[in-house]
Amino acid sequence: MASRAQDRFHLRIFVLSGFFLAWIAVLIFRLIDLQVFQYGELSTRAKRQQSRSLEISPKRGTVYDRNGHELAVSVSVDSIYAVTQDIPEKSNAATKLAQALGMNRQEILNKLNVERASFGLNGKWMTL
Repeated sequence: MASRAQDRFHLRIFVLSGFFLAWIAVLIFRLIDLQVFQYGELSTRAKRQQSRSLEISPKRGTVYDRNGHELAVSVSVDSIYAVTQDIPEKSNAATKLAQALGMNRQEILNKLNVERASFGLNGKWMTL
């Protein structure tokens, strides 16, 4: 009787081990499929998600005080945003941005060397 119970126990352990090994094999196959075979497609999709153009909402109306004087007005401003972690050659980028924006290269380089960056065009500043 003890031998039969022991055989059933070993069978259960064998089946359970086989199930877990099959599960691990499926996981490994899926990881290889994602990282090797689908790399190009997934990389393209990720870049598309991270790079996009946003339509800025239309101009808001002017806010007046009770005497009819303007308190707040909408101003059209060009702005630029930099994800500093994704810029490999910050010095080269600072040179190009300085030329394009008409700003001091060293000032832009200092902003690129911090976690968040802020740039301005036409005297208007945007802090990120």
